[in-house]
Amino acid sequence: MTALKRRMADIRRAGHRIAMIERFRTAGVEKILAHLPTGTRCFVSIDVDVLDMPLVPGCVSAEPDGLAYAELRGALKLVAERLDVGGFDLVEINPLLDVPTGATAYLGAHTIIQFLGYICAQPRWVERRNGRA
Repeated sequence: MTALKRRMADIRRAGHRIAMIERFRTAGVEKILAHLPTGTRCFVSIDVDVLDMPLVPGCVSAEPDGLAYAELRGALKLVAERLDVGGFDLVEINPLLDVPTGATAYLGAHTIIQFLGYICAQPRWVERRNGRA
């Protein structure tokens, strides 16, 4: 068994699920999210190397045939609508590789702002804000 397969087996034994990009594309985000009860509190980790290689020149581990930005944005919108996002991160941007355009950092910042907008537009977040006001 390879190190990756062992690591994935450990992750599954801990109760986590792994959705590889092939499953994401064939089943769709809705089917993947259906495994989680609506409103489940979660943490979302966005690894920028999920995007297609030409979109992220500032990512050392980018792979060909990654997601288009619209696919990632759509998935994050569905996550925000279905789950209670308590926090998230965006990782794998290397500024030293992102010169001279800064395209990866820009895309990362845009993703963060977009996801925050999706999260904060949810009725549960609006209620929490109004409750604190």
